[in-house]
Parts: sequence; structure tokens; C-alpha cells
Amino acid sequence: MSEQNDLRIIGLLGSGQFASVWRVDSGNSTTEYALKRCCKRIAAREQKGIENLLEEKRVHDMLNHAMIVRLFTSFQACLLAGHTTDNLFITTGFCLD
Repeated sequence: MSEQNDLRIIGLLGSGQFASVWRVDSGNSTTEYALKRCCKRIAAREQKGIENLLEEKRVHDMLNHAMIVRLFTSFQACLLAGHTTDNLFITTGFCLD
């Protein structure tokens, strides 16, 4: 997988209370991924919100099975200049079926 800056958004797959999932590709590659953007600021308002986000990432790190999408990378980033890293991004494999 290429660098996070090389990801190109194809479309929105879905959204929830504090996260949205986007279909992306890596620019030069035909490989597609699912990119989940979690707003840590909003998650922190929920009881155990941040804890649940970190647990999701930890579980994905451990999984290695042909029937479960693979975690490629995760990173923290800010979408607005001057803000802290208020978003957690989780990039997994993408499958249509």
C-alpha cells in the first residue's frame, strides 16, 4: 500500500455516529481499500468511545484469516490546519461481496 497522501477517494460507503467509511484507491494502483475515518473528539463524548476505537484497531492487528478483511495501515491525522491529530484512520481491504 502506498503512502496515506496518495489515497484517492472514490466514494462514501457509509457513516455512523463518529465515523465514516470511504472507498479509496492508492492512485497508481488498481487496488481498492476501505478507509474508516474516526473522529476522536466525538468518540470521546461516548462512554468508552476512544477505548472501543483502540480495541477495534488492536483486534484488526491480530486477525489473519482469508474470510476477514485485512488491516493495511492506521494513522492519525488532522484535516484542518492548527488542530491536533483529531482523526484516526483505519485502512482495510475492500470487497464488493
